[in-house]
Amino acid sequence: MTMEGRVPPPEPGVYEDVPFEDYLKWDCFSKSMVKAMLRSGQHLLQYMEKGVDSKAIRMGSLVDCLILEPDMYEGQYIQAPESFVSQAKKDPGLTKPWDYRSPTCRKWRDDHEAGGVIVVTAEQYNTAIKMRDNVLAHPEALEMLKNGESQISIVWVDPITGENCKARLDNLRRGIAIDDLKSTNDASKEPFRRTMNNFYYHVQGAAYSDGWSLASGEAALPFNFIVVESEEPHLVATYSLGIDSILTGRYWWNQALAEYSACKASGKWPGYSPYLEDIDIPPYAIMQDLPEEVING
Repeated sequence: MTMEGRVPPPEPGVYEDVPFEDYLKWDCFSKSMVKAMLRSGQHLLQYMEKGVDSKAIRMGSLVDCLILEPDMYEGQYIQAPESFVSQAKKDPGLTKPWDYRSPTCRKWRDDHEAGGVIVVTAEQYNTAIKMRDNVLAHPEALEMLKNGESQISIVWVDPITGENCKARLDNLRRGIAIDDLKSTNDASKEPFRRTMNNFYYHVQGAAYSDGWSLASGEAALPFNFIVVESEEPHLVATYSLGIDSILTGRYWWNQALAEYSACKASGKWPGYSPYLEDIDIPPYAIMQDLPEEVING
């Protein structure tokens, strides 16, 4: 959601049955803004003005819909045809496989998406169905989902900066845990550790856990992941975010929120430093015991 469409959020609290497009409009700080803010104010401003769209994000949203809000699929998505009738002068009337390089296919997609419907291909839909089925066949994941409430929106006021914050919980089990559905190319433990760090999932876990407590007045909850692979065989794993990751995530959330609050108050969204700065290769790449002849030149 760009800055143009933002509206003041509701009072702090817990909200059920809020359409996602309405949630997006609430003018609050959220986890999706953290990575850009920690890079620079200019990057966050760009994100807030134009948003982000990608094939991976669309696929993740499709899987979320099929698992968490299956009744919403028909109103939010439409499957592209598998073929189209060419209108090109060189082969008019010829039936061809659906291809977005064709102006006819692009216009069909753009016309539908202009009306707020997301177009998916048959391949994307079939992949998402396989991912959904594997999640629901996983005993722990199924237990989490069948005992939870889907897509709960929360709003809270940060006690340090006074900024409004928001989160949308994939699956809330009140008094037990917050569960978040993720799709990734490798759900095994070591690769997913790196994915969590790269995409700031630990920051999300800390913010959602703390935010739930502030929004509801109840105790903070553990934060779990239901992870499904986007490539065959679409295996599923479930993980609970550790306390060290929560503490680290809380630190980076507070850092990003403080910088956001300062930029918002000053109206200045700085980029990188205007000064000449020293730089080295990463510490892990530097030899700790350099030969004496190297040290002495």
